[in-house]
Amino acid sequence: MPGAEDHLVGAVRAGRAHRVRELLWAGADPETADAEGTPVLCLAVGAFDGHVAEALLDAGADPVRPLPDGTTPLLRAVASGNAGLTGAMLVRALACADGTHADWSETTAVLGERLDDETWEAALSLRSDPDPLCRLFAADLVWHVVLNDNPPRTEEYLFERRALDVLLPWAVGETDPAVLASVLNGLSELDDPRIEEVVLAHRTHPDPRVRRKVPGALRRTRHAFTHPDAWEVLATLARDPDAFVRATVCEHLYAFEGRCRAAADILAGFLEEDDQLVRIKAVSGLADADDPRCVEGARLIGPVDRAEWPDTWLLDAVRRYEHRHGG
Repeated sequence: MPGAEDHLVGAVRAGRAHRVRELLWAGADPETADAEGTPVLCLAVGAFDGHVAEALLDAGADPVRPLPDGTTPLLRAVASGNAGLTGAMLVRALACADGTHADWSETTAVLGERLDDETWEAALSLRSDPDPLCRLFAADLVWHVVLNDNPPRTEEYLFERRALDVLLPWAVGETDPAVLASVLNGLSELDDPRIEEVVLAHRTHPDPRVRRKVPGALRRTRHAFTHPDAWEVLATLARDPDAFVRATVCEHLYAFEGRCRAAADILAGFLEEDDQLVRIKAVSGLADADDPRCVEGARLIGPVDRAEWPDTWLLDAVRRYEHRHGG
């Protein structure tokens, strides 16, 4: 005789949402799989049946359950292109996510590639959610939309302009540090004179995750930090108590092509940083800027196993400097 699980598989395949709920209330396992090992939630996704999927999710089916092919029910819903089905599963997925789950980044990336009004409105609907995790998902999704709309493809899809109208006030009013950091990520991909003032307002934010986003948002091109206070702010952040904030400043300056004294002076301050990679990048930046302090800085780097470096361009910066100067 067929058991409860067999009846559940049959009801899911038949699209009988009410019968599915009855079986679940009677004790059927929402994680039941068919004879081929496919979870019933995936069967509902494959049939684009949002009502059955919602019944299974209400009973506790896991939308981020790892599957043998490396996907999850949520990712399959995203790939299906059915926004309603994806939305129904996403609310449950957020409840067990933390912003670092693999599904999180892949889902925002896949949805961000769509560049359609439906996805955009779905993101905005979460922007004012009281749950910061929902707002974080919305901010990450907007960021991916901006990345994929750069440069804008057609007049129909000018999401960069829409993003400015959304992200600028959001950056002013957001209270959660993780969400705010994601919002600043999105702003750093856009070009508008208002961005710098909004970002600079967070240069002394108590959370280092937010301060870490300031240098990138200030750097408008590979050649310029245009705000009159930019170098003062960068010099302050280069002395930040958080090592990751300091490393971020170094990351933006060592490859800076503006070649100015202010950048070199800040880089020189990293020559005795605890992080060896930061010291290496600081020396490289000084050498590429033809600053003689790179020679002494190279002595402070310490032993380096060149065999572990797939690309030794950074390590050879001082050698190139000495060659240019006849050393």
